[in-house]
Amino acid sequence: MLMIRGVLSSNIIFSRPKTEVYFSTRQFHTLMAYWFLILSSLHLGMHWKMIMAFVCREAGIAGISRIWTNSLRILSVMVAVCGAISSFDRSILSKLTAEYSFDYWNFDDFVFGFFAEYLTIMGMYACFAYYALKLFQKLAQPRAPAIDAFLKDHLFGDIFGRDNLDFQSREIATISALSNMQGVNAQLQSHLNVGLNVGLTEAQLRGLILVLEANVGKSESDNANDVLSRVLSSRGE
Repeated sequence: MLMIRGVLSSNIIFSRPKTEVYFSTRQFHTLMAYWFLILSSLHLGMHWKMIMAFVCREAGIAGISRIWTNSLRILSVMVAVCGAISSFDRSILSKLTAEYSFDYWNFDDFVFGFFAEYLTIMGMYACFAYYALKLFQKLAQPRAPAIDAFLKDHLFGDIFGRDNLDFQSREIATISALSNMQGVNAQLQSHLNVGLNVGLTEAQLRGLILVLEANVGKSESDNANDVLSRVLSSRGE
């Protein structure tokens, strides 16, 4: 994006009068800067769950309580509301549509307030991306009751009814498969609970996650570790 902007700006500079060059390059620079701000915020929101898992792991937080989760949700709503207000105050829409703007830095403005407003704008778009992605994942799940009943009858009736594997081995295989997928943390949490119920220990599950890290990837193992920590916290272990 920066390279494209540089090439286009160069073409403008060498083909326009001086006054027109100034306003054209300033307008284009502003357009790219604000779109970069918005796209970065959306990218942040789409990867927020992974970021929180990394922060919790580095901070040594074993699990997030329901009170803490609800507090973060309330904070996100407040940030989104402030971001919407700041978007109107800073005329973000006009910046994103390349309208001419003659606003300059007001040296009487409080610097902290200026940056705080733009942080809330970023937070608003990050919240939008995060919850839009969750909604999309929820809507993408199969809704046909007949298919759902068939899958449950086949998986938990036919396959789990066989005696070629014990329950612990089945849960190990299921947990391994789910840990390698995205957007299935609810199912992974359920099967980690089942694994503990059928006799798997925390040490065995942590060992399984270490194998996943070595053979699949660190991001997948970090996510599995985070889900396991939440399961253990909810069970009081």
